[in-house]
Amino acid sequence: MTVSTKRINLSRSEKIILLFSFISIQATSGQFISFGLFCLFFLVHYLKRNSLNRLNISVHSLYIIFLWSFLLISLIKFNQEINMEVIIQLFWLMMGLVILVSSLFLRNVNSKDVMDVLVSATSAMGILVLFCYYNGMSIQYIISRPYAGTRIMGGFDGPNELAAFNLFVIIYSINMLLYNNVNKRKYIINIMVSGLIIIYTWSRGGLIGLGIGVFISLFLYFKDKINIKRLIIFSTSSLLGIYFSLNILVPSLMSVRRNASGRFEMISMIIEPILEKPIFGWGLGNISQYSSIANATPHNGYLFILFAGGIVSFVLYLMFLVSIFIQIYKKSDRIASILLLTFLLQELVFNNLIRGRISLLFWLLVVLVFSGTSLMFSTKHTGGGSRSRYEG
Repeated sequence: MTVSTKRINLSRSEKIILLFSFISIQATSGQFISFGLFCLFFLVHYLKRNSLNRLNISVHSLYIIFLWSFLLISLIKFNQEINMEVIIQLFWLMMGLVILVSSLFLRNVNSKDVMDVLVSATSAMGILVLFCYYNGMSIQYIISRPYAGTRIMGGFDGPNELAAFNLFVIIYSINMLLYNNVNKRKYIINIMVSGLIIIYTWSRGGLIGLGIGVFISLFLYFKDKINIKRLIIFSTSSLLGIYFSLNILVPSLMSVRRNASGRFEMISMIIEPILEKPIFGWGLGNISQYSSIANATPHNGYLFILFAGGIVSFVLYLMFLVSIFIQIYKKSDRIASILLLTFLLQELVFNNLIRGRISLLFWLLVVLVFSGTSLMFSTKHTGGGSRSRYEG
């Protein structure tokens, strides 16, 4: 499917706001600053491009806002104990609603420009994190010391969060290398930097997610263009990846993570309270109160929703995700679908949706899906100029 459209580049001020937002989100004390700058970007973009246009709100956009609102209501139990964990989780879930409503006022956001700023910011902070790691340094309010002395965490709350953030960006860079014919240097740099970051976090979810993300990206790219040469490249790359993982990454991972707590134990502990209230759940927070889990979350986003809101909330969440995939399908945006799958796979091993920094990436993707241009495009030079087109 080929759809012609006009891409309007972001202004310098918009890129600067986004750059500082994406840098702040990776700093120890910067996540709230990042959210504020994110909202500022929405305002500046609206004033520059949409203020004189008639507001045209789609039914689909209103539908997902209502879905998310109902999901929030279903997760709150008014007779539950209110603690700091409840407040934190509710804040980040409400942040999603604020971003969804803001996206109603945006039109034709240049998705590639936004994501390219994210790539640049992630590469820059990644280089700083690696520099601090190799030199045994930390920077107050920006970069923390390695977790347990071995696993880097940058400015995030832990190694898993740092890995999930870089995973999202590196999968985008890999796909832009596959589908974008120009300006590949920044993607190559990001793949090298983010790849090292994910390895040095020794995050099981990050490493497995990287392997799955690369496999899906290559498979979808080659399946419509298959020939002997590409089949050999795909097969060789897969075998080399498996060999490297089994002989280098896995032994190192087992050495670093030999004292790590088991995720399967956490999952088994959360099942019992879920079965006690399977329809409406227990409400936000309070997991340690109603189960034998010492952590505030079960490290699984789907089990968290089942615990907090039961089957009712889980169905609403699935409907919300399906509505996003429907919009992606309408735009024939294969890259957006891979990025969404990357996030959803990480939700199997962590609670990124209620943990601030990574949830901002999820909401950024939702905004681009509903209010931005497609990420799926190529630029070909023809004669005296260039021509951009979307590819399905």
